[in-house]
Amino acid sequence: MSHKDDKKFQDSTTDFFLKIMQKEKTESQKEHVSPMDNINTTTTKTFNSMGKFFNYINKLLDKLLSSR
Repeated sequence: MSHKDDKKFQDSTTDFFLKIMQKEKTESQKEHVSPMDNINTTTTKTFNSMGKFFNYINKLLDKLLSSR
């Protein structure tokens, strides 16, 4: 065995445990998408779009009213 192969087997128990916990955490985050998250995202995008539209109308009216 080369030195690189030995290094694979020399991981401490803590490192091994942390790797397993990190894998479980990423898997649980992928599985933990709730329908409320989708509703909140859709609501936020809708309000942002409405805000942009009203801002556009406001700018247009400001230009019309401020022109001579």
